[in-house]
Amino acid sequence: MPIRTFTFIIALAIFLSSLYLLISGSSFLVLPIGKESGFPFGTLITWAGIIALPTVIYTGLGALHRPGNKVAVWYRKAIKALILLAASWGFVCYYLAGNWAFSFSGSAPSFRGSTEAAPYFWYFSGLVVLLPLVFLLVYGIHRLVWKQVKKKKSTDPGKLANGEYSREHDIIPEGNYSAVSFWR
Repeated sequence: MPIRTFTFIIALAIFLSSLYLLISGSSFLVLPIGKESGFPFGTLITWAGIIALPTVIYTGLGALHRPGNKVAVWYRKAIKALILLAASWGFVCYYLAGNWAFSFSGSAPSFRGSTEAAPYFWYFSGLVVLLPLVFLLVYGIHRLVWKQVKKKKSTDPGKLANGEYSREHDIIPEGNYSAVSFWR
C-alpha cells in the first residue's frame, strides 16, 4: 500500500473518531491524561482531529501530487500551510487560555485565561477548522471550471490534441492556386 494511501486512511480514521467523540460528548473527553497533568483527553483528541482534517484533504486529492503542474504547487503549499496552522492550534490556544483544558475565567488577573481572550480562542479555532473546508471548496470549483475550459477547447473542430489547428479547416480563397504557391 502506498504511503499516501496509508496516511489518508489513518488521518480519515482519526478525523472521524474525533468528530464522533466530540459530537457525542463522551465523558472520556474531560478525563486528564495524567493524574495531575491538567491535560484532558478532549484537548488531545480535538487537536488530532484538527490536524487530521487538512491531512485528509492533502493526501486524498491525487491531482495535488502530479509533478509539473504549477497550479498544483500553489495548492500543495497552501494545504501544507493549513496543516502547520492546525499543528499550532493547541499551542496558540494554550497561550490564550493559560491552561490545557482551555477554560476561561472572569477572575483571571491578565488577558491570558480571561473572558476577553475567549472570543479569540473561538475565532482561531473556527478559522483553523473552516480554512481547510474553504480550501476544498475553492479547489473543487477550480477543478470544475478548468475541466469545462479544457472540454470546450477540445471540442473545437479545427484544434488538434497538441493545441495546433488543422489545415483542413482553413478557408482557401477562390482561384487556381497550387498547393506549393499557397503555403509560401
